[in-house]
Amino acid sequence: MSHRYPCSLLALFMLGLAVIPAAAGTVSYVASVPLQPTNWSTTVSFPKFNLGSATLTSVSVVVRDSLVHGIQYENTSTSSSSTFSDSTYATVDVMRPASTSLVTAIAKYYKSATVGVYDGAIDYAGTSGVTFDGLVNYVTASSTTTAPADLALFAGTGTITLPCQAVAYFSFGYSGGNANYRLTTQAAAYVVVTYTYLDPTPAHATSWGQIKSLYR
Repeated sequence: MSHRYPCSLLALFMLGLAVIPAAAGTVSYVASVPLQPTNWSTTVSFPKFNLGSATLTSVSVVVRDSLVHGIQYENTSTSSSSTFSDSTYATVDVMRPASTSLVTAIAKYYKSATVGVYDGAIDYAGTSGVTFDGLVNYVTASSTTTAPADLALFAGTGTITLPCQAVAYFSFGYSGGNANYRLTTQAAAYVVVTYTYLDPTPAHATSWGQIKSLYR
């Protein structure tokens, strides 16, 4: 005995045979290092990727480098004014457990000013001195890896601990003869790790038996 099924039923049958694609998703975790004088070295920890049947396909690491800079300058020349220029930057580096770099953010700040001849007091104020506090710059950097060795590092149970460090550098110059100056740098880090994955488990599977039952 033969059966004829309408075209709409045939389409549903073909749909039931189609391969259901894996669902893509992401999950993110955050860690931070508070603002503190450079140079500092610490660690940040994140839960490893562990979502059952899902497969980790990439790991993205984003770091926000916050640089807070201060300058105090006093011209001690009694015969000429003075102009100074300061170029300061702080690097925040997030590394693998073996201390190879994952991502580096570099925050920079440039400042210059001109002051008069020495006014007789080294107070970083008045006509011959100046103080700049709270000079701030923020920079964000990101990196994504699909290397099998990196995916293996971030997958499994427990947590992964990553070294994180901030190092400051500066270039300072001035004219006018003698001078006193002080520089301070602080840095903070905000780190986000994002796992991208594929989950092969379909939300609902439609069987041929279910389709036939609709037309009985």
